[in-house]
Amino acid sequence: MITLATTTVDISAPADHDDEWSPLSYVPLASAVRATVASPTGDHLRTLGADSVLIDALLDCDPIGVPADDLNGCLVVDNETGQLYAIEWATSRTDALGLGHIHAGMLYRRGAAAN
Repeated sequence: MITLATTTVDISAPADHDDEWSPLSYVPLASAVRATVASPTGDHLRTLGADSVLIDALLDCDPIGVPADDLNGCLVVDNETGQLYAIEWATSRTDALGLGHIHAGMLYRRGAAAN
């Protein structure tokens, strides 16, 4: 659980597709999750294999019962601002003193999410 939440977020995962030509759709994973969405501090350049990724926002949220590794590619809607993000990487933080949470780097997606 994070100690200070400034918003809630809705998280959706890509749906399984039988056909690679089908449009990508998303299924809800969790809604109204306590979270903080913040600007990166400048040191959040991650090297992923041969690629480097400079993220647009950081997410800290309560655990949602899904392993952090399974959140890559999920969409996040900030319910306070309506901004839409895609998770680029995610890690679980230690559950010491009941403060375990998810820490993730996100890329901004143009436009606001439709409610």
